[in-house]
Amino acid sequence: MSLDYTLDENDYLRYHMYQLKTDNNIKKTMKLSWLSLVLVYSGMMWFFYAKFGLSVGFYVILVPILLIVVFYPKFYESSCKRRILKFTRKNYYPNNHIRLELDTISNTITAKMQDEFKLETKNITKLVKIPQNLFIIFKNPDKKDTLGIILKNDEISAKFMELVSEKTGLSIKEEL
Repeated sequence: MSLDYTLDENDYLRYHMYQLKTDNNIKKTMKLSWLSLVLVYSGMMWFFYAKFGLSVGFYVILVPILLIVVFYPKFYESSCKRRILKFTRKNYYPNNHIRLELDTISNTITAKMQDEFKLETKNITKLVKIPQNLFIIFKNPDKKDTLGIILKNDEISAKFMELVSEKTGLSIKEEL
């Protein structure tokens, strides 16, 4: 079975934002940077308290700590979103036409965008359905990260995904 379709930047953005929200390594990086900022500002606040007591400097440092604790997760997400859009516009646009072929005999999915590459179905870790898109998530055999194929959420893509699901034995996980 084969598919031909075109993706827009929102499709790429949804995929990368899904990865941002579900990937444990990304979550760990965000928490580490969040904790580092809080510790650095807390150290500065302690310095001002030790030297000057409850002075203006103490309160000037206290305000950023409170802002970081409350708003950093949203800031991190919006910062990542801006970087993802910049990356997408630079690397994917306007070459966003994709051709996928599922070879049921050799158990491979051939994807062609600018380059052609083959992925073995045994490396598929997750099949995800969100309202606008379908994602086929692969483990990258060379690295610890994941690769993904983005599909439009239409009838033909859903049939393709069901065929992949049957071939791999994985169920399609629906998420909001």
